[in-house]
Amino acid sequence: MGYFDLSEFAHLESIAAYWFTRIPLTVNLVPSSKIPLETLLREAVGNEIDCEVLVGKTRHRYRLVAVRADAQTTEKRRRERKQKARTTGKTPSQAALIRDGWHLMLTNLPEDKIAATTLAKLYRSRWAIEIQFRAWKQSTQIASALNRKSNKWHLEALICSAMIVVLMGLRQIAIYARKIGLALLSPEKLMDWLTEDILTAINLTEIANNPPNWRHVKREKQNRESTIYQGLAALI
Repeated sequence: MGYFDLSEFAHLESIAAYWFTRIPLTVNLVPSSKIPLETLLREAVGNEIDCEVLVGKTRHRYRLVAVRADAQTTEKRRRERKQKARTTGKTPSQAALIRDGWHLMLTNLPEDKIAATTLAKLYRSRWAIEIQFRAWKQSTQIASALNRKSNKWHLEALICSAMIVVLMGLRQIAIYARKIGLALLSPEKLMDWLTEDILTAINLTEIANNPPNWRHVKREKQNRESTIYQGLAALI
């Protein structure tokens, strides 16, 4: 999320890897049909567009997959964009408002390897992936671990160790998701439990034989008051 670098994508292609990303508004791309993207989106009849586009100054060829956003998402995006523009005394561009009605994705994955509908499902999973990644970073304190003077072998060992932990964590997440449902599970709590147990356990069997109570890894309902209400209450 929020990451777009054509040079990095080119590097991934050079090692025969595939990538998949959202398209920021600032990215310059032109469909191979020469029809402007915004015109293509505005005049689209269906809910899906899958075509080749030319990206950046180098006009590299990539695959664009656009899936129409639902009415609620579209309205929310446009409302927030207009509100932000008002605070700066500007007017949102028509191109931005048109793009707000779509989920725009760019990839080097060919159509014969993955269908647009499958890519759309993967796009919807991005937040769940981000939550699991955040849980891994926080529980292993990987940022602090790597923010030190050391040799490359030590740092590589730390990264490999953290990757082993995340694989164990994903396995536990899968088990508990089947038991209580993914919507009720807190990946952060489960990863915290796992890392604490790894530090105190004698062997992996001990961890396997002492799983956490599901109540300890359940997601908490957030019934927070608005920041405006909290501010007013503090003044009373």
